Amino acid sequence: MKQKDYSVLGFNFDKERLGYKIMYRKIIGNRKVVIWGAWYAGKLLKEQFEDKYNIEIDFFVDNKEHGKIDNIRVLTPNVLNKKNDYYFVFISSTEHQSIREQLRRYGYKEGEDYLYIGSDVIVSKSNGYYEDIYGNLIRGRFENLKMNFGLCSCVEIGDNVKFGSGVEINLNSFSNLIIEDNVYIGENTKITVRKKSKLIIRKNTYIDENCLFTCINYSEIDIGEECNISRSTLIKSIKKSYIEIGSNSRIDRNGRIRSFSESTISFGKYNTFEQNIDITSNSNSRFRTGDDCMFSYDINARSNDGHVILNEKNVYERANDIIIGEHVWLGMRCIILPGTNLGSNCIVGAGSIVNKQYAKGSLIVGVPGRIIKGNISWDRKTIEEYLCRENEENKK
Repeated sequence: MKQKDYSVLGFNFDKERLGYKIMYRKIIGNRKVVIWGAWYAGKLLKEQFEDKYNIEIDFFVDNKEHGKIDNIRVLTPNVLNKKNDYYFVFISSTEHQSIREQLRRYGYKEGEDYLYIGSDVIVSKSNGYYEDIYGNLIRGRFENLKMNFGLCSCVEIGDNVKFGSGVEINLNSFSNLIIEDNVYIGENTKITVRKKSKLIIRKNTYIDENCLFTCINYSEIDIGEECNISRSTLIKSIKKSYIEIGSNSRIDRNGRIRSFSESTISFGKYNTFEQNIDITSNSNSRFRTGDDCMFSYDINARSNDGHVILNEKNVYERANDIIIGEHVWLGMRCIILPGTNLGSNCIVGAGSIVNKQYAKGSLIVGVPGRIIKGNISWDRKTIEEYLCRENEENKK
């Protein structure tokens, strides 16, 4: 299996890995290694030990014996009874006191004969460096912050990063969080990154209070430099999906940006979104904008139907890309449906519904949207500002 590249985090993971390898070998000794938990987390833990620490797994333990996983046996817990001289156990499950009690009856001591890798680890302060026996790493300083770790996750925090009160960060299962220099994260904001996912907040970005960021299951969120995300905004990337917010972009309050099931949302640079924007990409589709687009408030865009459609012979769900060119202005309460392709410089009038391809420089209005004028463009300035600038340029 190809080793995951951790160089983007800015530290020497090979050095840290060597330290863990020595530590694990010291505590394991000559015993064989067993993983309790024959499910997703157990498989990830097996990959971690084999690929990074060269520790082989002898077998999995589960309450129900069920063949093999990755060609490794799955046995019931009773094989461990009074065998702590022969086996060292890593528990990959979430916290269950019953497992501790069962191992205690079998003669195992925590820290000497087993480690509960699935336990939640809470870190509230870092003076620049933190590591633990569960494979978690933090580079950077913070305090008065609730950071919950599970298994083998990494955090990089740049200089002059500030957190409001009540911020909560949750990481688990080989995930990464990178917060670059001069970032502010507002109070009661919650960040969750799990199952081999990554979230990047680039430098000079401001995130307001009560925001929610969720990145799960081989997904990624990348928030560009000098962005401004207002309060109560939700950004969610689930199941091999990707979201990119271009640099110098602004999302006003109550925004909803969601990408599911191998889909992509990508905003260009200098995009602005007024309040209550709602954009969803799903079912292996894309939503993409160019640079300098302007979205008014209450706009809804979806690249799929969202629910199954039935008729007598077929069951289907329609999904199609939404592509928006550069310098496009969408009026308030527009609806953007699957298959929309807006050329650069287009204007979509308030309350319009668009669902097809429109040539660049089109003025589009109505339900469904139709072109009423071509060869147009627009400017972010008010008419007074625009005319004043034009007069000043004419005087030169």
